[in-house]
Amino acid sequence: MKTILSLKTYILSIQFYRQFLLVSALITIIQYFSLITLDIGGIIPKIILVKLILAGVTYLIFSETQLNQKLTFYKNFGLSKLHLFLNSILIDMLLTITIILVLIYFDIGN
Repeated sequence: MKTILSLKTYILSIQFYRQFLLVSALITIIQYFSLITLDIGGIIPKIILVKLILAGVTYLIFSETQLNQKLTFYKNFGLSKLHLFLNSILIDMLLTITIILVLIYFDIGN
């Protein structure tokens, strides 16, 4: 429980998530405009579902390939792969919802 509440944990998670930041934001924006164009309701849950599936695929890729060695730095600080990815998903969901709400607030795409 101590590592969950540690600021160091979140700083390391943000550092790990930075490599996915641009791709994640672009996926969110592309999905938003695709769903708006097709006039499909319930945008936020659909985008979050796709992002969760992509996060699961990313977790599997990092677990089963040589990218697993890149996680050694975070393991040395006491962060497990699962903890690191769960924190990254949390950061991604906050970013995704923020982007969508900004797009809706400024009525972009309608």
